[in-house]
Amino acid sequence: MMADRQTAGGYTKIANIISIDLPKIAQAKPGDCITFKKVTIYEAQRLLKEVEEDIKTIKKNCISENIIKTSEILLRVNGKEYNVKVEEVG
Repeated sequence: MMADRQTAGGYTKIANIISIDLPKIAQAKPGDCITFKKVTIYEAQRLLKEVEEDIKTIKKNCISENIIKTSEILLRVNGKEYNVKVEEVG
C-alpha cells in the first residue's frame, strides 16, 4: 500500500546532535556504534563554550607571531553557512 498523500506536518524530530558532537558524527563510518546521551540546552551551551575556550588556549599557546597566509572560506552545509578562517603559520 502506498500513501494517498504527503504527511501533513512532517515527521516528529526525536533528537538533535549538539554542536560539539557534529565532527564525531561526520567522521563515523557505516557500522560504527553511536550512543546518545540526553543533555539540556544549557549543558550543550556550556560544553560548546568549554570547547571554544580550549581552542582559544591552543591557538594562544601554539601559534607563533609569523602568520604566513590567512584565508577565509564560506562553507555551506545542509543550507547553513559557516565563515571559516584558516591561518597558515611558520
